[in-house]
Amino acid sequence: MKTRKHVVVFAVLVALIAAVGFAEEENTAQGFSASYMLTDLADNFGIGLGVQSPLFFSFAAIRVDAFAFWLNAPESAELWYPFLVVRAGLAGYSFIKNQIIRLYGYGGAEFVFPTLWTDYIDTEQFRFGGFGGFGFEFFFMPHGCYYIELGSTGSGAKTRFDTRLYRNGFEVLVGMRWYF
Repeated sequence: MKTRKHVVVFAVLVALIAAVGFAEEENTAQGFSASYMLTDLADNFGIGLGVQSPLFFSFAAIRVDAFAFWLNAPESAELWYPFLVVRAGLAGYSFIKNQIIRLYGYGGAEFVFPTLWTDYIDTEQFRFGGFGGFGFEFFFMPHGCYYIELGSTGSGAKTRFDTRLYRNGFEVLVGMRWYF
């Protein structure tokens, strides 16, 4: 039993080292990229797609993301109400440390479209706000990475029937990004 545990640990370590070595040889992470993400903000769940320009000056990029969010409204007739968020901004990247991790910061402007699918959420056609934060990319595969972003968003967007802000606060994003 003890030997089996050692074999499993050894196999996991070999796989990790191989993945790191493969990423080290293959991944430059400088070109155009596309991403898929999951996010949570103010107890509202979201999924998104994004594109990013190639890095210019070896450290900066332009990003555009679109999210489908679901407003968590447990006090209403339906539990979830969908709305759309589109945002654009800049990102500034560090070098890739040990060919496995890279840090970055990001920020920009966002548009929230709460009445696209339902009129329950908000009385406004759209809301304008800003976002910003920092992220970590983990290169465990060639031409791509897993990432996590931690930041905040502010738009002053309030729900129609109460004063709860649905697009303000701390945001967590996780996803995968592929570089081309």
